[in-house]
Amino acid sequence: MEMTSQPHRRSCDRCLKVLTTPLAAERAWEPKQLTVVPGQYFDPYTGSKHAQCVTPELEWFEKHLMGK
Repeated sequence: MEMTSQPHRRSCDRCLKVLTTPLAAERAWEPKQLTVVPGQYFDPYTGSKHAQCVTPELEWFEKHLMGK
């Protein structure tokens, strides 16, 4: 089997369709929570979008995994 590699391109960031995310969340077991933050693929990792993503994550972990 021949494999080819392509260099990462920013345009490829749109590969994940937003419509598949709610379906995946719907199928996930409880406890679950879906938080949608508009932006590009890397936005949650940097800048102001980072706090918008991390805050609900930490709250979820504290509630469901640490029992707070």
